[in-house]
Amino acid sequence: MSENQDMIEMADKYIGFCNNNQTEAANDMRTDMLNNIRDHMYNTQQSEMASNSKSAKILILNQPHLPTKELENLVDHCLNIGELRKTLEKYNSFSRIIACTSAQLTELVPILSRTQIDALYILNIGDEMKCLGEPWWNRTTVVYTERQLMRHLCMKSMLCCYNEGLEHRKQGDFGLANISFLDSIRALDYSAKFM
Repeated sequence: MSENQDMIEMADKYIGFCNNNQTEAANDMRTDMLNNIRDHMYNTQQSEMASNSKSAKILILNQPHLPTKELENLVDHCLNIGELRKTLEKYNSFSRIIACTSAQLTELVPILSRTQIDALYILNIGDEMKCLGEPWWNRTTVVYTERQLMRHLCMKSMLCCYNEGLEHRKQGDFGLANISFLDSIRALDYSAKFM
């Protein structure tokens, strides 16, 4: 079994635990603990950030109301196609994930045809999507509610952070690996709110 499959199984068990133990105080304590540990490790390891691992960036097109604060610096909100294009260029060396609505897909197709992305999440709000034959379609997930979209973004964030942590660990950067693993746990923890 691959490390990603192990992580997904662990995530399922953890989400089940969170759903069974949903007290306000427990959630606040867990969030505070994760934030404190992550901040401390980030501050002590900041000088080591010149690592070769590939970071991820989630670019959300014109959906500023999505509750992405817990995903912190993994997410960039783009208000329009032009801003998205500039942000894609800025994060050219990153694993890039895009989230948009089905209404925005027509404008986005020319960019997707020229740009390498790792995943595309489309919130279907009833518009017809005629892009089934496009080369990027096999990396596309269509969802039908904002809760589903957030759950997918959290799980993708969790996997990206986990993989980044594995890469840091392979390079011997254990402090950065631990920060990435804590970010992975934070994203997993947050995904339980969208079940």
